[in-house]
Amino acid sequence: VMDVREVGENRLLLLRNPWGAQSPRSWNGAWSRVSDKWTDELKRELGVVNSAGVSMYDTNSMFWMAWEDVVEYFASLEICRVHEDYPSDAIVRQRCWLPAVTGLGEMFTVTAPDDEDASVDITVYQESNKTRESAVGMASTLVDIGLVVVRIDPSSGEPLECAGTAKKDIMPEVNTELFLKRGETYRIVPLSFSHSMELGHRKSTVAIHSSHALKSVSPPRRMTSVESGLATFLYATVHGKKREVSPPGIAVYICQDSSGTIVCAEN
Repeated sequence: VMDVREVGENRLLLLRNPWGAQSPRSWNGAWSRVSDKWTDELKRELGVVNSAGVSMYDTNSMFWMAWEDVVEYFASLEICRVHEDYPSDAIVRQRCWLPAVTGLGEMFTVTAPDDEDASVDITVYQESNKTRESAVGMASTLVDIGLVVVRIDPSSGEPLECAGTAKKDIMPEVNTELFLKRGETYRIVPLSFSHSMELGHRKSTVAIHSSHALKSVSPPRRMTSVESGLATFLYATVHGKKREVSPPGIAVYICQDSSGTIVCAEN
C-alpha cells in the first residue's frame, strides 16, 4: 500500500505489485487505468499523470483500488513497521522450539537497559512444514502461535506480572508492542497449542526490535511444566472471559479462538 486518499465519498488505495513473482498483471476494475471514474483533474491531483498528461506509474505494477474492492479481493494485509530511530545493534533474533508431543516449548529472558525504558516490537514467526508444504500448500501447514511476556524476579525467576501478549492465531506470524521497564528482566514465551499434539518438531523465530540495546539476552531453554502452565494461565486471563463458578472463590477463564478452547481455573 503506497498511498491512501479520500476523494469525495470514495476511499482509494494505491497498491504496488501485490502479486509478487506472478507479476506483471493489472487491475481492470473500478479506478483502474481504464476506469471511467477518472477525470483529468483527479488524475493530476493523485499523481496518476503529470501536468503534461504522461503516466507516472508502471501500469503493470501500480494501480488504485476502492477500499470496498480491496476488502473483497484480498484476504490479509501485512503491516511493516519502520522504526527509523531504532539502532541497528538493538535487534534480537532467537530461534525457539514450539511445544510438541515429545516435549514442552522453549523460552528465553531479556533484561532492559539500566538507564532508561525500552520500547520494543516483538514478532513471533513460525517456520513452515517443508515436508508437507509442496504437497498441500503452506496454508494447511500453519499451526496456532502466540506470545506471553512475563516480568520476573531476576534472582528467583518468580513471576511478577504479565507485561504483554500477542493474541494467538493460525498465521505465519503474530506481533505485539510494549515497554520494558529499565533494569527489569522479562521472560519471552512463544505459545502453540495445536502443535503440542504433533510428533514433528517445529521452530519459531522471535524477533525483537528495541529503541535501546537490551542489557542481556539469555539462550533459549526448555520450559518447565510450571512455567508453561503459568504462561497459559496469564494468556487466558488477558484474552479469555472470566466466569465465577461454585464453590465460591473459584474463577474459570475460558478463551476461545480459531485453534480451539483454553480453560483455566483459579482458586
